Amino acid sequence: MLSATSPTTCAFMCKENEDCLSAHFSDDSSICRLYNRYLDTVVNSTNTYNETGSVYIEIPMSDRNLTCGRIMREAKITINLSTNDTIPDGWRLCYIDGRDTNYYFSDCRDLFDGFPGIGGNGGANELLDAGGNFGCWRGVTPEWGMEPAHGHWQDAIPDCCSAGSQHYNSMVPSFTCNPWQCNYYAVCVRLP
Repeated sequence: MLSATSPTTCAFMCKENEDCLSAHFSDDSSICRLYNRYLDTVVNSTNTYNETGSVYIEIPMSDRNLTCGRIMREAKITINLSTNDTIPDGWRLCYIDGRDTNYYFSDCRDLFDGFPGIGGNGGANELLDAGGNFGCWRGVTPEWGMEPAHGHWQDAIPDCCSAGSQHYNSMVPSFTCNPWQCNYYAVCVRLP
């Protein structure tokens, strides 16, 4: 979650009542990819409107935590902003994106490293052995650095929040798309 005590903030511009489709990040661990309509759920956010109808939003950042292990990021927005699909109860939405070049061709199951609460090395086998499961789905967002909830080409939430989905596929399979066509890989995890 966002840290209310973090001294670092990021800021981006968007028009009032318009989705914020771009953000300027001070570092890669920023989670300042939020839409105007969801600002009410953000701690310590401040909005000031200028005369042009734009809103300047300042949102505290937090360091990447390990809720999705050492490789994946945890999605902070868990509802598809186009379809309103939400992740099922007991599941967690994680992802890699265009910044994670070392993992473009990794099988989904190999993205589990240090996943908390499942024992061992926190890998996919430990998750499955503990009674959990996961599903994976690749897609595209309007701009790099956005979470799977912003996806408009494929709907990650219902497609990846399905036990056993695409365990052995990768973000960038050569037969389907390249990093410019598939810029995120969502991993939905059912916790044991």
